Amino acid sequence: MNDITKEDLNKELEQRRNSELWERGDIEFLLNESQKKIYHNWKANRFKSTTSTVCSSRKLGKSTLGLFIASELCIKNPDTLIGFVAPTVGALSLYIQQLFQTVFASCPPTLRPKLTDTQMVFGNGSKIIFAGLAKGTGSSYETLQSFSFDLVLIDEAGSIKNLDNIVDAILIPTLLARRGHLIMFSTPSREGNNHPFYKYCQKAKVEGTYSEYTIRDSHYPLDIQNKFIDELGGIDSINAKREFFCQWVIDESKQVIPEWASKYKAVTPQPEVYQFYRHYLGLDSGYRDATGIVLFTHYFRENLIQVEGELRFKEKQVRSDIITQAIQAKADALWGKGWKAHRMVGDSADPIFLNELNKYQPFQFFGVRKKSLRAMVNEFRELVNRGQLLVSPECKYLISHLESAIWDEVGEKLDKDQFGTHFDELMALIYAIRNVAWNENPIPPEFKFDPNTMFYPGLDEKTKQVQLEKAFGVHNLFDPMRNLKDLNGSF
Repeated sequence: MNDITKEDLNKELEQRRNSELWERGDIEFLLNESQKKIYHNWKANRFKSTTSTVCSSRKLGKSTLGLFIASELCIKNPDTLIGFVAPTVGALSLYIQQLFQTVFASCPPTLRPKLTDTQMVFGNGSKIIFAGLAKGTGSSYETLQSFSFDLVLIDEAGSIKNLDNIVDAILIPTLLARRGHLIMFSTPSREGNNHPFYKYCQKAKVEGTYSEYTIRDSHYPLDIQNKFIDELGGIDSINAKREFFCQWVIDESKQVIPEWASKYKAVTPQPEVYQFYRHYLGLDSGYRDATGIVLFTHYFRENLIQVEGELRFKEKQVRSDIITQAIQAKADALWGKGWKAHRMVGDSADPIFLNELNKYQPFQFFGVRKKSLRAMVNEFRELVNRGQLLVSPECKYLISHLESAIWDEVGEKLDKDQFGTHFDELMALIYAIRNVAWNENPIPPEFKFDPNTMFYPGLDEKTKQVQLEKAFGVHNLFDPMRNLKDLNGSF
């Protein structure tokens, strides 16, 4: 009889443990630390929206993670159906085999799904159906539109040229019956912000279903990370910034606010004189396009605009009573009850809607005096460039617009944003900032006035005389004859 070594015993125990975990579908142990971060973030936020986007560095194992998520759901939930869109057509079978071998390497043979050219079939009736895209030129993904999925995964979404058509027209409808979810994995596209994946990333940021992982978030040691970076030309190269640091190459010729930077996404502390600072409301009206509203304060001493809140209404929500109630509640929360806006500025192209809003107290919207769109945007860009605009991180739509707003092909109008509207919160801010009273000091001159040590000539004569007596011990500093009599003791 052969002796069983401690090493053999440990190996057998590990195999049993792995077998039990595979049988239950508790297979998180397969993930590296990078993949665990992505996995847990997705699980925590997946119910916020139908879609999630993961913008990730190379070398983190996005493709393997995608198959892991799909396999876990299939094992734990009988009759689950999952679609997996791969970035290849001709080599689809090889792509599937490589992922299969990686993910199921530790899985007992009796528990492994059956693998065909385009499917993985599990013993409990669950399936993963694969389709290829070949950078958007193939059409095998169209075979997916006849199914109803619990989950759809898209690998390397940034390489798919017609991504928006595939997602919106074909894949999203397949999720409706089972209330499914869609995940897009990718590094930034080589096409930069012109690629549809950029818009999906911006949309996911607003909805709270976006996650981003650079090479610095990876499980690799720093020296290995730096080796990867050097191989792509160094940390300042465009390739390294895109492939390892999730930075988008922006087409500045189309970007509306290229001066915007993430450092302006901040909240400045409220000074003691904030109580006197003036508040403003900006509004860009629309029905299908959405009505966007921004609430901001002009910090006079600091010479800057602090955007503190935003509101958005679309289609059936665009009703004057709904909008005014929401503004009232938002302003109460930001500025306190009894707030007063110095100016309320709306789009002059819709005066009837502004009049409807003004039926409700305390609203007094007026239409902005417009220049050309390019001229108004140019004024706004100069403001941003001077560092005079800060936006609260709570204003997700506005921040998304500042980051991603682009001109249309002609360059005369704003293109549509990721929500199918025309960057309404941005336009609301541009309109209102044109009406800021930059040079009017709202701080009362008597604020913190000490009559014992200070003299303010703007007071009325009676008060002035009382304070002069307190400060200088004389009846009237401006009556030299009376002061002379005081000194000579005539009174």
